[in-house]
Amino acid sequence: MVETFNDKAQEKQQVAATGSDQENQALINMVQKEIMGNQSKTGALLTADVPDSKLGRYGLATAKGIANLPEGIVNSVVHNVKNPGDAAMTLAMGAGTAFVLKTVLPESGAAGKIAAAGIGLYFTYKAAEPIMDGYSKAGNAKSMAELDVAAKQIGNAGGEFLVNGAIAYGGYRLGAYGTDKMLATTRGQQFVAAREGFYDNLTQQAMKIPQRLGLVEAPPPANVRPSGAIPRYMLDEIAERTTSEAMKGEIAKTKQFMAELERKPGNTAQPRNPGQDKLGVNEVYDAKGREIEGTLARTDGQKPTGIQAVDDGFEFTSQIRDFYKQVHGRQSIDGQGMPYRSTVNYGTNYENAFWNGERMTYGSPGKDSPFKTFMLLDVAAHEVTHGITEHQGGAIYRNQAGALNESFSDVWGSLVKQWTRKQTADKADWLVGEGIWKENINGRALRDMKNPGKAYNDPAIGKDPQPGHMKDYNHTRGDNGGVHYNSGIPNRAFAEFAIDVGGHAWERPGQIWWAARKASGSNPNFATFAHQTLEQAKLLGHTDLIPKLQKAWDTVGVKPSAKAVDVPAPPMPTTPDGGNGDGVPGRLPPTAPEPGGHNHIRKAG
Repeated sequence: MVETFNDKAQEKQQVAATGSDQENQALINMVQKEIMGNQSKTGALLTADVPDSKLGRYGLATAKGIANLPEGIVNSVVHNVKNPGDAAMTLAMGAGTAFVLKTVLPESGAAGKIAAAGIGLYFTYKAAEPIMDGYSKAGNAKSMAELDVAAKQIGNAGGEFLVNGAIAYGGYRLGAYGTDKMLATTRGQQFVAAREGFYDNLTQQAMKIPQRLGLVEAPPPANVRPSGAIPRYMLDEIAERTTSEAMKGEIAKTKQFMAELERKPGNTAQPRNPGQDKLGVNEVYDAKGREIEGTLARTDGQKPTGIQAVDDGFEFTSQIRDFYKQVHGRQSIDGQGMPYRSTVNYGTNYENAFWNGERMTYGSPGKDSPFKTFMLLDVAAHEVTHGITEHQGGAIYRNQAGALNESFSDVWGSLVKQWTRKQTADKADWLVGEGIWKENINGRALRDMKNPGKAYNDPAIGKDPQPGHMKDYNHTRGDNGGVHYNSGIPNRAFAEFAIDVGGHAWERPGQIWWAARKASGSNPNFATFAHQTLEQAKLLGHTDLIPKLQKAWDTVGVKPSAKAVDVPAPPMPTTPDGGNGDGVPGRLPPTAPEPGGHNHIRKAG
């Protein structure tokens, strides 16, 4: 601005040099006065109108910087066009950030979110440094000229920030797309499952540090949720034996979701309004191969859809609802009118079925899977019963309480099947998941309640590991303390009792088990539950059945007791081949005592 005033005056001075001497001198004097006046104006410009406060200077610099922003954007675009290497570097940084975030950090939990936010804030801070420097200069400006210089820097830096930010975001999206494709492969899914397991273990160990230092007391075991009809040890066995990379990937993905499902807390509360039950609506949703709840495909009063999974899910749920209403007087899952919601065709080759606290969900096995279907009446009843158990008393899903939780679902899964077939106990097959295996698999079901350990035996899937007696009790810390393994013991006790009683198992035997479950609270063990079956038989007027009950519990090595306390599984020794208590080789047999007065050793193999 100083140069502008004086340049105009000097132009006049040069023009004056072309006239007569007298005229020239007069014009020269006039011009000199103008130059002196301009210099006075310039001095005033350099010192006037600068806000007294820093806040005022920041505000004025912001306004001027915004005015300069378009020029800054243009300058940055031109720079990147002339220097494509700089643009490529920014693009690569965005793609690299996406790769790191998606491969290194965990998908779930606070750690991954905090780390991702930290990385984002760091890059934002580095990119905004020139803008912050401009504001620093504006805050210290002593004149309008200095403030103008700072505002110009803010505008140019802001334009550069926006342009380079857009390039980096484009790189991030490209990197995220490529990384997602890579992680969706079989090996990618195995990597993700291993990574999530590592972070889960790391988090658990970190949370135990205050307890080990004696700073806080160890909390009671958290109540996790059942994670599926197919236990993790069975999936591990199949993954170890299969030669199909696709199947390994499907199992890895299934297990990852199961871990997330288990972390969702279970419900241990009693219904808020007992006696307010009403018939739960039967709703079946079709996920159509996606990992979503799906869209409503069929509900009460509607005709069959022609989609087998939808129609089977609806018919099976209707039978289960009728059973609970007619046999136990229960009209809904929570005892307060909760709908019977199901989702079928869940995911692509999702190798399980599960209760998630709100609905039953059924996957569809892959072509290399040994499973034929998960849509079976007794499997559906098993999952519905998990929901009823959760709302009726919420048996903790760990150790013997968890094994009883699984056993309750097996018992009522079998009872629903027997009820629909109008079978007596001696005619029932006592199989859970009959028809779940493909024809080339040597297996009759998932579990055999009458003969635990005899449900399947095939090179592709291994051998049924369930014990049928306390002397074979599995003390593993895997499988939430052996909930799927050791459920074979109370399963066998019920089957033996029902067959000995004769007639329909859902009548007197089922009513005793139903009452005992409600009376046992949230943390029963085998001995206390057995005691409750005896007590409830008396209360129901079935004292004639008490000798048969005692015989059934004696058959599986359980001594009924009102005061027995469940002993958590001891630390599991391992051998160099890495056994971890999940039903795979490598374990050494523990020798901790179990309730009932015996020192039980699990048999190897």
